[in-house]
Amino acid sequence: MRIRTLPLVPVLLAAAGCAVAPSGGREDSPAWPYPAVASRTDPDIIAGRPRFTGRWIEADPDQDRVIVESSIRNILILFSFQDPRDLQYLDLGPGAEVENVAFTDNGRSALLVGAVRSPHASNAVFSRALLQVDLDRLEMVDNFTLSRDGDARGFAVDDYRHRAYLLNDDGAGNGTVQAIDLYGGGRGARTAVGPVPWRVARRGLALNRNGTRILCLAGGESARSDFAPVDTVASAGPGLLFLEPDSLGVVSRVDLDPNFEPVALGYDATRDRAYVLEVGHDRSVVLIVDAAFADTRARVPLPEQTTDMVLAGGYAFLPGARGIYIVDLDLESWISRPDLAFDITGEIAVDPNLSGACVMFHAALHGGNPGVAVVSLEDGSVLDVLQ
Repeated sequence: MRIRTLPLVPVLLAAAGCAVAPSGGREDSPAWPYPAVASRTDPDIIAGRPRFTGRWIEADPDQDRVIVESSIRNILILFSFQDPRDLQYLDLGPGAEVENVAFTDNGRSALLVGAVRSPHASNAVFSRALLQVDLDRLEMVDNFTLSRDGDARGFAVDDYRHRAYLLNDDGAGNGTVQAIDLYGGGRGARTAVGPVPWRVARRGLALNRNGTRILCLAGGESARSDFAPVDTVASAGPGLLFLEPDSLGVVSRVDLDPNFEPVALGYDATRDRAYVLEVGHDRSVVLIVDAAFADTRARVPLPEQTTDMVLAGGYAFLPGARGIYIVDLDLESWISRPDLAFDITGEIAVDPNLSGACVMFHAALHGGNPGVAVVSLEDGSVLDVLQ
């Protein structure tokens, strides 16, 4: 079965320096230290180094933009699927990095969970904030102070209620879900959800289509600590939790296979279903859950480990060593795998027009140097390699 394809739409992305509005939050949490961000055409700090050895990549679902962390964590690289060689650089300031990112306002804004680390101790966080960037003007228009103790292993935005939700790892494996008011930057309800599964990097949280439930991956083994988390509400095994968005109380739970490790969570509003990527020793499974009834519908087995999952246009896209697996969300089965030798993959970003994808890889492609492969979803060919 062929995946439908549409022509790419060129989007040229420029960046500009900007002022930052005063931040909200507790007085004991330092505000974001930089009053502006810098736009660069080719920053000296990254010259002569591999550019694309960052940890994450994300595609704007509405505007054909791609944002990727560079090898220098305070510098983000922006480009379009139409012209991936036309790179723009956004410098957030020395010591800064982005833990997670989401798009809002129909692609007009991006929300970045940013942290500034000490130059003397990389595990010491000086400040942490939610940064709001206007993507039409590419200006940082606001920031909301967050607690310094955390790492955003999940992030979801409710545009209608102007709220954001974080799945926060406190650094010892203990997970909490935190609500943030995007009007005033105030931090609302917060609840412990147990350990954050150790393979979950950024995609551990989602909202259903009307914002009445928060979906969260929790439980199982945490890589951060050998001790049981404090105030856990999850059982020893991994699970998919359903939380009420105002009180953040857990209303239901779907147990996951204890022989697999959850990696990523996605939600499809058209079908009102949640999708969980679980990874075992030499294979993966996409678990399909009816979000209305918190009930498992199906399991789609994949013949190798996959490292990420993104939903777009009625399909799930999962990169693995032998290519990109494409799961049809209606057929509830995988229908294609462009045959590519990645060896070791990272995250994936998919063009909303379903014409192409960008896959982070770390070996066995074009000399084995890390980079981003731009792949055609029409014929499975590699269109470009960014290194």
